[in-house]
Amino acid sequence: MPRPLFLFAPGAGAPSGHRWMQQWKQRSNGPTILIGKSMGGRIGCHVALEEKVQALVCLGYPLCGAGDRTKLRDEVLRALRTRILFVQGTHDPLCPLDILESVRSDMKAVAVLHVVEGANHSLIVSKRQLQASGQTQEDVDQRILNVIAQFIESNVTDGDRKIKETETNTAA
Repeated sequence: MPRPLFLFAPGAGAPSGHRWMQQWKQRSNGPTILIGKSMGGRIGCHVALEEKVQALVCLGYPLCGAGDRTKLRDEVLRALRTRILFVQGTHDPLCPLDILESVRSDMKAVAVLHVVEGANHSLIVSKRQLQASGQTQEDVDQRILNVIAQFIESNVTDGDRKIKETETNTAA
């Protein structure tokens, strides 16, 4: 199978040299996977409604406009039919996990959630929490990358085989 094409869209204000963008620079003639950080993930979701995309990965999806729980950006998610992986921190004010869970339950698409314990909207875990757990930010990042790779392997390279919705957690 040809290697998939990863198109990465950084969030608002993130430069093209952002570490996530650098780690996912790949090109091929295989399936298309859209990966976006924050607003980049939201844009990827809109693109997936218009273009053939095999999978979406949203890193820190901005579900609540400006962190306001009453300003939901969920219409595009409810319309999606493309498999999607959300990677969300437990301390992300732009995407409270209880609201995301409610939206996921109404989505038509397979929607997998990977929770990064203690992470903020940028998926950064506080130094205090990292020290208490004996982890580094690099450890957290590597687990996230492993989850993304597993999601892609299960949802893209296995073809149209139906997968069961799962939820994974990262404890930092």
